[in-house]
Amino acid sequence: MDESRIGLKEYIKGPSLMHDMEDDELLWRASMVPRINKIPYNRVPKVAFMFLTRGEVPFAPLWEKFFKGHQHLYSIYVHPNPSFNGTLASSPIFQDRRIPSEEVQWGTFSMLEAERRLLANALLDFSNQRFILLSESCIPLFNFSTVYSYLMNSSKSFVEVYDLPGPVGRGRYNPRMKPYVQIQQWRKGSQWFEMDRSLAIEIISDRLYFPLFGKYCLPIHDRTSCYVDEHYIPTFVYMKNAQWNSNRTLTWVDWSKGGPHPTKYSRTDVTVELLQKMRSGKMCEYNGKLTTSPLINRKSAVSNCGKFLATVDTPHLVDLVRYVYPRLVCDVQDSVRLKAVEVCATLGKLSRTLDILPYLFNAVAVLARDWFWRVRCSLLNQLCEICELLWPHDSSDLAEAYVLRLHDNANKVRAEAAEKVSQMCRWLSVTFTTDHMLPCLEDLSSDSDQNVRHALASAIIGMAPVLGQDLANRYLRPNFLALLQDKSPYVRLEIVTKFDLLNQMIRDNLLWEPVLLAIFELADQTDLRVTLAIIHYIPRLASQLGEAFFVDELCAYCVKWLADKSSLVSEAVSKNLKLIAKEFGSERILKHIVPQDGVPNNGADMAKISQSLLKVDDLSFKTVYLYSSSIGRSQSIACLVNHSRSGCTCLEI
Repeated sequence: MDESRIGLKEYIKGPSLMHDMEDDELLWRASMVPRINKIPYNRVPKVAFMFLTRGEVPFAPLWEKFFKGHQHLYSIYVHPNPSFNGTLASSPIFQDRRIPSEEVQWGTFSMLEAERRLLANALLDFSNQRFILLSESCIPLFNFSTVYSYLMNSSKSFVEVYDLPGPVGRGRYNPRMKPYVQIQQWRKGSQWFEMDRSLAIEIISDRLYFPLFGKYCLPIHDRTSCYVDEHYIPTFVYMKNAQWNSNRTLTWVDWSKGGPHPTKYSRTDVTVELLQKMRSGKMCEYNGKLTTSPLINRKSAVSNCGKFLATVDTPHLVDLVRYVYPRLVCDVQDSVRLKAVEVCATLGKLSRTLDILPYLFNAVAVLARDWFWRVRCSLLNQLCEICELLWPHDSSDLAEAYVLRLHDNANKVRAEAAEKVSQMCRWLSVTFTTDHMLPCLEDLSSDSDQNVRHALASAIIGMAPVLGQDLANRYLRPNFLALLQDKSPYVRLEIVTKFDLLNQMIRDNLLWEPVLLAIFELADQTDLRVTLAIIHYIPRLASQLGEAFFVDELCAYCVKWLADKSSLVSEAVSKNLKLIAKEFGSERILKHIVPQDGVPNNGADMAKISQSLLKVDDLSFKTVYLYSSSIGRSQSIACLVNHSRSGCTCLEI
């Protein structure tokens, strides 16, 4: 047999995906169209799924489930960034499906060139009859049989085309395109299309409009921004193929939140209701009848992997954690790394029993040192959960990364790290804590940012039970005293209201003096939030220090607060005085609350008093105070005591 002879089988097979043709050669060969309609061989029409990505395909396991069992009905083509040297996906359906690619900048002419490059490669397979462009964030909304039948039975292509007045529509038109493209022909639409073979051939064969758009439709041109991927194909289809176009896209997008990009669906957004809304929420004409439109969801964020992968086979999950996830945490886009942070704890739970946690936490350590402060801050929100998953594995890298965040140059990151000190103590060794973490507390307690000091004040006391009495007294006491003298009342308040927890551990009576001094200073504050917090703390303080301390030191503040113009303050102190009265006795507390005879409260609201009912078994100390201020101390106490002893339920004022 003469091997130089090429038969029909070899001709229709087409070249390998990794060919050495330049774009011009590729487009020329793909544009060849048989003139004879009758096909001299049995052909099974296929759908070409063309993925335009930056790197790997993160939803590959989901796509594998979608394609399973339909091997002869589809083709896959992936156009990644040429600098991407990794594996597109662990799934076998994506193996060897990478085409020769060029660098793509979103919104530039290189985007359109990449789309035509994908179309040309797919056209080399004569069996491909429908062509759909997808991004790495797309997922299918229906099974393969439904999608295949929908596309193959359609008499039209699905390219979104509409005329949009205003700066982002007709405002992007360049008059220099005349006479070939008039402003009334200018159209806009989604770059994610689905088309039949005839339209695909016309687009890759175009030699008139393609260079025109490359010259005059640029992101920055004559003070206008024109994005060629949003205008070239819609305008071309409107001018050349309008009657065979459905004038809509098959991808679901949500623009309800506004902004330059559609809504991304995060992990918490993915519900049965949302998927049902995507599948049936929009009705369009299809071959003369109304039917569901979207087949693909285009904005599934990387964080959705956790939900989608809950049913993924173990080998795919292992490959995802070992190969795909480490690349996501190093992605050049901040938004991708932020999404990678969101999913790390979920991946940790799924991979806990697979002996692949070291790979995951190596990636987490990289995120902890990320250059973008939001990524570092977002990771700290999940750090304790991650440490729990890691236990009892070696966590030295993660611990060192955490200590670095205590000295972070971003205030919000330091505050987030300071808020986690007590929780991190539970997962780190005592030696590491004393050698590396505790020395940082001195700097944090004098940090220039108030939010950092406040975060430390809210968490530092929780370290005492973990460290033990000796270490707490040695390391926490100095920082505790420094925070008690902080210039911000909110920082001092955070320490004061948690003092009894620290006192149980340290048991140092010498600490009471600075604590009480701080309490008295805070009690003199006019800030409503501080005042209410101190009032709420009074019953615990009185119970701990006794009746004599309450009478000598705190009672005067309570009387002042009872007369406060703010009803929030007066009602709060009245409520808390009831708690003190239950412990020390109502009659004894009343003797100190009611003003002395001859010192009436001229500011008493008698109209309010006249409408009040005083329940003796549920004393309203505010009412008692106002009532006694008007009629005198002796008379009011006698009246109250007599009614209480006689069993009366109420006293009318």
